Amino acid sequence: LPEASELVVHLRCGDYFDRKDGFYWQKSLNQENNLNKLLDQNFYQFQYDGIKKISIVTALHFGANELNNKYFYSDEIYNENLKFLKNVESKINSLGYELNLVSNNDFDLDLCYMVNSNFFIKSISNVSNIIEKCLSKNTIIYK
Repeated sequence: LPEASELVVHLRCGDYFDRKDGFYWQKSLNQENNLNKLLDQNFYQFQYDGIKKISIVTALHFGANELNNKYFYSDEIYNENLKFLKNVESKINSLGYELNLVSNNDFDLDLCYMVNSNFFIKSISNVSNIIEKCLSKNTIIYK
């Protein structure tokens, strides 16, 4: 379970970072820009709320559709994900926090981790919308 003073951030990673798919590539860029804005805009609120730790919950998910050859793994997409995560880590470090990365082979563990958070930031995925519905009414969701 996350600590009481831990901000949990869900990030959509994996096949979204395919530059060849303009729609998803743009969503991945928007995710980084939106996260940076949220972190900047809420920094003082984090301090006021007593946030001591920031955890990113993500997985490098690469689905596969053999009918249209979409969402297959490639080194290029993998490297784009790593670049994105390094940028996120840099941003979190610049705010005085260390990045704690949560990513289990069993997604149920990640899901339970996120829905038990007291402080949460959503990603661009539908999974985040489901998580939001499962959060306690007392959970603070930064938007």
